[in-house]
Amino acid sequence: MELTLTIILVILLGIEWAAGKITGNNVYKFRNTIVNSVLGGLTVFSEFICTFIALPLFYWIYKEHSFFTFNNHSITAFIVLFFAIDFFDYWYHRISHKVNLMWTAHIVHHSSETYNITVGLRASFLVPVFNIAGYSVFSFLGFDPNMVLPILLVTGLYNLVIHTEFIGKLGWLEYIFVTPHSHRIHHSKHQEHMDKNFGKLFAFWDILFGTFIKDADESKIEFGVADTHGGSGVGSSLFYPMKKIANSVRCEKSWKQKFKVVFGSPSTAEKIYLDRKKLIPMEGEYVAVNRKDFKEEKELVAA
Repeated sequence: MELTLTIILVILLGIEWAAGKITGNNVYKFRNTIVNSVLGGLTVFSEFICTFIALPLFYWIYKEHSFFTFNNHSITAFIVLFFAIDFFDYWYHRISHKVNLMWTAHIVHHSSETYNITVGLRASFLVPVFNIAGYSVFSFLGFDPNMVLPILLVTGLYNLVIHTEFIGKLGWLEYIFVTPHSHRIHHSKHQEHMDKNFGKLFAFWDILFGTFIKDADESKIEFGVADTHGGSGVGSSLFYPMKKIANSVRCEKSWKQKFKVVFGSPSTAEKIYLDRKKLIPMEGEYVAVNRKDFKEEKELVAA
């Protein structure tokens, strides 16, 4: 299975690269592609280790502690599970944007300033760790892990290939499925596009919960994140967000503020960070109020 997926991925990368050469829209920048690939490799390695932990755990929960019992060989159970997983993925993704601890891991995926299939691979090694806790819910609900894993594989592959600029709007399909166009909007760092289009496979969850944007001027879409002070390398992409949250927790004296830094929204945590450093955001940059604070911030970024 892994070999088949690898072959499919290599073919898709080749097609996208060739399309860029033909159209003159080269979405593959050498350094960024290497960084994405290394981050993806680290995540796959983490996922490999976590799978050895998760599978026995999921089977144990399913056999010993499940709340319900289903006929896991029925088509009905499979269909219910398929939609249940996608519904869960919508909220899991949305929470990853709303809780700073989870955003610290998820921001790695969003911090690429180019957009191609390798961005689908780009993630933090912490994501598989969070996934163990998240997807264990289906074992508690009584679904056989043998049903859950193939669905995760299919939806994961689909979510990988929608990271491309070479497929345009798909008309009425935009209202049913997450498409490359709608997901490009999700990756845009413009304020009007932020926290929109969280779906993984189906778009109707976004429509139902008010987070759907169908149309956007693609010329105005700019990929990446606002805070790029950590740099764009492998180490900085992974560890700068962690360092930032750790420094804020360490410096806050109030347990209430520490809790907000970790479990509050990224915007709340960012405000606490800026207040502590006496910095003000200006056109995507941090501007210090005085020379002393400016020096401290420059030292933090350089560290």
